[in-house]
Amino acid sequence: MKEIPNQVEVTDKGWWAADIGDYLKVIANGMVMFQPIISMAVKTNLSIEQLKVFASFYNFVKFTSPAFIFGIVFTVIRQSGNRKDLNLQVYCKDQWANNFVPTIIWTLVYLLIMPNLQQHGHYYNLASFFW
Repeated sequence: MKEIPNQVEVTDKGWWAADIGDYLKVIANGMVMFQPIISMAVKTNLSIEQLKVFASFYNFVKFTSPAFIFGIVFTVIRQSGNRKDLNLQVYCKDQWANNFVPTIIWTLVYLLIMPNLQQHGHYYNLASFFW
């Protein structure tokens, strides 16, 4: 069997569970979810050295968006790069399930379960919720 680098083999039929793109997406999501925790920690009484560590980590977290985008592009190219019969409807359905559904779910988690972490403060009515 031909070995393909940067992928984890699940079965001997050539189906791959994860690649570098998947790992980048998981790490980037974790770091983004860690960002509000870092910002809350920075607002506490910390020493200058501790603030430097948290501020450096906070700046590192801001650059996870390009890693996430690269992970998506890497996975999409790996999964569909050699296909000549790529069905646009199936592709869009897969992308909806893989990218937009988790985004919507995490957005609702942040808005409903952790409203104090919102940029403009806690929502009070439907208009401020959508804002």
